Amino acid sequence: MIVGRDMLSIIVNPASTLDCVSLDDLIKIFVDASEGYTLCGADVQSGTRDFFEEEVGPITDASFSGFANDEDILDCVVNDENAIAFVPVAFVAEQTAGTVKILDVSVQDMCYNPIDDVNSYPLARPLFIIYDARSALADEQATDYLCCLLSPEG
Repeated sequence: MIVGRDMLSIIVNPASTLDCVSLDDLIKIFVDASEGYTLCGADVQSGTRDFFEEEVGPITDASFSGFANDEDILDCVVNDENAIAFVPVAFVAEQTAGTVKILDVSVQDMCYNPIDDVNSYPLARPLFIIYDARSALADEQATDYLCCLLSPEG
């Protein structure tokens, strides 16, 4: 069952002149490592890193090892005006007012914001919950929980 969307945000230091990047820009920055940015993001053991590399491509910069937690990624961007990072939208949407800038990501010359344009934002994928329907039907609490997940409050 799809219960939401897992989205990545691209963040930069507030001093950056970037406002919107395309997927091609992200390939040049993270895959080709040809743009001269300080790369920040999750380490290879992270599902966030897997998701990013599925959408953009494998990070080839040998000096990029990534970070094990989102706070370190945020510090990387806050402390370096030339840094760019990928982090889950849920992490930066509420915690980073003014400390980093969340970039829009463009597709076919249209820029989409990860907070305002959830259904069109290109770095998103469905978020699933997997359950045994037979067990859920037999268990009233499980059924109530699943119904709650599908509600607007869920």
